[in-house]
Amino acid sequence: MPAVAALIDHGTFPATSGPAAEANLLIQSLKVSAKREKKGYKSASTKATTRLRYSDPTLEFDVDAFINGTTGFVTQHPGSAVTTLANFADTYRTFDKDDGVMVFEDPVDDYPLDDLIKTTFKVVHYPFVA
Repeated sequence: MPAVAALIDHGTFPATSGPAAEANLLIQSLKVSAKREKKGYKSASTKATTRLRYSDPTLEFDVDAFINGTTGFVTQHPGSAVTTLANFADTYRTFDKDDGVMVFEDPVDDYPLDDLIKTTFKVVHYPFVA
């Protein structure tokens, strides 16, 4: 008798991978945003933007997960350094994990009735912070 399959696909799906598992979290969603501050300069005569300056690059990881344990991100304090992040294993859009610092920010925990505790938080990579 064949074993029951956890997933059955019909049709062709692109070869993509989902978010990597983080310790003690059941990841539901991961959003990664590469950002810079933008400053535009307008001409006095045309009132149109003639120059742009992009500065302060950051890479933000927005995590939405169910809590599955009591260590790691589950107990981390806002503003503290993140030393490893499974979802930033190498480089991403030319950001290198070995440059700068990663900071744990904005944790929010949700305690619903009859469900696992859910958490959302950000990890922000600041590549120029020594």
